[in-house]
Amino acid sequence: MMYRLCFQFFLKNKNKTAALLASIIVGTVLFFSINTIRESGYESQIKESRNINGSYDISFDNIKISDIDKLGGEGNISKMAYAQKLNPSIYREAGIKLSKYQYSKEYIDSLKYKLVGSYPKNENEIIIEKKAIDNMKIDNPIGKEITLLEIDKKIINNKNIMDSADKKYRIVGYLTKSTKYYDDITVSTGGVKFKAFTGGDNRGKSSIYDGVIFLKDSENVTQYIETLQSKLKMGWDNIRQNDFISSIEMLKLRSKYQLESIISMVLLLFVSMLIVYNIFNIIISEMSSEIGTLRSFGMSRKQTKKFIKSYLSLFWIVGTTVGILLGILCSFIGIKFVYKENAQLAIRPIFILIAFIMNVITLYISYLLLNKKVVKRTIVELIDDSKDNSALNKSKMVKLVRNVNIKYKIVWSNILRRKSRTVVTIFTIALVGYMFILNFSSSEFLTESISRGVSGGIWGMSYGTVDKALSGSINGTDSLFYTIDDDVMEKIHQYKDADKVEPSFYSNDAFLVDNDRNINEKYKKMYELNDINLEYPLAVRGYSDKMLQDRKSFISEGKNIVGNNSGDIHCLFVNNVYSKADGNFDLNVLKRISVGDKLKIKIPSVDNKLANLTEVEVTVSGIMDKKYASSQDGSVGVRGGQIIIREDDYKKITGAEKYNKVFITTKNGDVNSLNDFLEKTLLDNYVTSIGGKGEDMKFFGSYLKSEARLNIVYQVLILILATVNFIFIMRSNLINRREEVKIYRYIGMTKKVRQKIDFIEALYYGIISALISSILASIYHVNKVISINKDLIASGFTKTMDVGIPLNQIILIFLVYVFMSLIAVLFSWDIVREEW
Repeated sequence: MMYRLCFQFFLKNKNKTAALLASIIVGTVLFFSINTIRESGYESQIKESRNINGSYDISFDNIKISDIDKLGGEGNISKMAYAQKLNPSIYREAGIKLSKYQYSKEYIDSLKYKLVGSYPKNENEIIIEKKAIDNMKIDNPIGKEITLLEIDKKIINNKNIMDSADKKYRIVGYLTKSTKYYDDITVSTGGVKFKAFTGGDNRGKSSIYDGVIFLKDSENVTQYIETLQSKLKMGWDNIRQNDFISSIEMLKLRSKYQLESIISMVLLLFVSMLIVYNIFNIIISEMSSEIGTLRSFGMSRKQTKKFIKSYLSLFWIVGTTVGILLGILCSFIGIKFVYKENAQLAIRPIFILIAFIMNVITLYISYLLLNKKVVKRTIVELIDDSKDNSALNKSKMVKLVRNVNIKYKIVWSNILRRKSRTVVTIFTIALVGYMFILNFSSSEFLTESISRGVSGGIWGMSYGTVDKALSGSINGTDSLFYTIDDDVMEKIHQYKDADKVEPSFYSNDAFLVDNDRNINEKYKKMYELNDINLEYPLAVRGYSDKMLQDRKSFISEGKNIVGNNSGDIHCLFVNNVYSKADGNFDLNVLKRISVGDKLKIKIPSVDNKLANLTEVEVTVSGIMDKKYASSQDGSVGVRGGQIIIREDDYKKITGAEKYNKVFITTKNGDVNSLNDFLEKTLLDNYVTSIGGKGEDMKFFGSYLKSEARLNIVYQVLILILATVNFIFIMRSNLINRREEVKIYRYIGMTKKVRQKIDFIEALYYGIISALISSILASIYHVNKVISINKDLIASGFTKTMDVGIPLNQIILIFLVYVFMSLIAVLFSWDIVREEW
């Protein structure tokens, strides 16, 4: 009986029912679709990655066969595929580095390679990735002979040794893989790691293996990896999760649990609750006389309470169910917009459960807040509450009509008539606007800051005056033999907005020889360097006199080395390196360093076309400020100290002839246009890496773009939610003032004036809300930027963010709210039209 009565009320009050249902539905769609789109997008990426890169769960590197035998006894391992790791080879003509293995069909298949040609049957036959062959510029490779430089790196008595020798191979086949794999991994920081496989029996040459593991149950893969690491006494470098999958899962967790996402969901719940409360409050007010009548016919307070709960339960069940169904449809459309191609819908039951729980909490809180208004009031109070006691009397209305500023007087009178309802409405709309401004401004601000090298990560922030840098990829080239292509250099010089082009030499494969135990213990611990080591990572730069002159401001002690033609090799020493623990560049490599000190270094060099390590002594002429390490020329891959020498000295030591790195600075600071130009210039070049400002976008770029599109979906839906509230408020106000509308008409108000009044009233709601949103969002934004700038300066970075208000987003929210006001009036005008 109670539910039948509730259902009659549910159907009778169609407009009110539709408004409250719409609020619940839109709120449900928003929550369900945002989470489902995000979940579906990342799950689709994981599925696609498994199809392209291999469906293995764990990869291992540099493991002995005895350790592989130990893994074979693990019950959760379904199968393993591995290959013996051989010394790397270099194709000198292109500087391409090949990671070479003993041929293993199982390992090749597990990585989703396809073999074209035949497999290598002896150690003089080889198969190579086709993209590597293309970049070697070898046409019709099968059957051709190539000469590779075999590199043998080892440590003997804690000293690094490098030997090399030429070896001829006959290409008998090549490996192909999805182009998307190369496109994705080329823009990663390390670049493509090209693989090659030879035949024969090489077991006597090496006992180290790389491989992959397939698990029977991969539910808790991270914990299982920790178990394997403990068992074999190895770290993450040796045994880890599938790199491609772990990267996607990390971005998924970042998206789901980042502070902005959590705040957005909390604010969504809060806004939904406010809107439901506001609408339900109006519905209850207008139903008060009917509830009072039921009470007069004998309905007890307990039955009234049950009636209200039953009434709300209809909204809960119908609103949530319809919201989930529409949420599925919205998710299906939204996932194509946010994650583009290859995205498939993945519906999680947990999201359906949370949607029901979220709505029942929202409705129950509204019930508790309005309980006194319905259940605890007397019959007379209930009946009397349905009357609009705040209505204007006739004489006051006549005075308003005769007033010159009639429209604005009436508008303010209407807005201030029910203050609590007005406050809740404006606060709700303002909160939506606040979220709109902050979310869009934060996304735009972060993307722009990363591309300008002001924030986002230590890579892009470490280039200073340099906009973009070209160099050989870390994984796919050898810095000793890789050079910037002449055609590429010519195109860069011809780029219309290029202000400065600075070619240079660079090696990150050098070592600082420390016989005096001058290495900082904190640095060794931070970078997990062996206590008995005598040689430590060192980056060496070879600069022209012009480049040295441009960087003299970073010299904190000593003098520059420009024009130094003496017999000794002089250098500028960089003693600071990034501290992973502290997030700054205060970490010193050497405990003590002074101008005039002699340093021994080892650096790869070419002698009669063979590679080896040459040990030389350099004199410290100047010491660079820590700001150079943090904010100039890039710090990607730097794991220790740095020395800068004259390019002539670099050539003399290493035997290098052509530049392997180039810095580019634009006239107008348009980094994005320069990046687009470089990508077009390097089309199908999978060995040259584009660095510089915005380098962090290599990792976060696609993530930021998808998050920005997901944010658009979120903002559109929450604006629809606010619009539903706005429309209902306007309609409710007009219904309550229907008698006033008649009187205004009788005393001479025209239809056109009446329309203007309604629009101005709606406009006032929108403008006041937008103004509050803008002020609050601007205060938060400015304070956040100031705080970030303080942290940047404290960490040693030289560039800071521009302090200002998010003007574009503020203008946009004002325009959106003006449009919303127009929509609210248009959807409400039918009520007034009936009286004219």
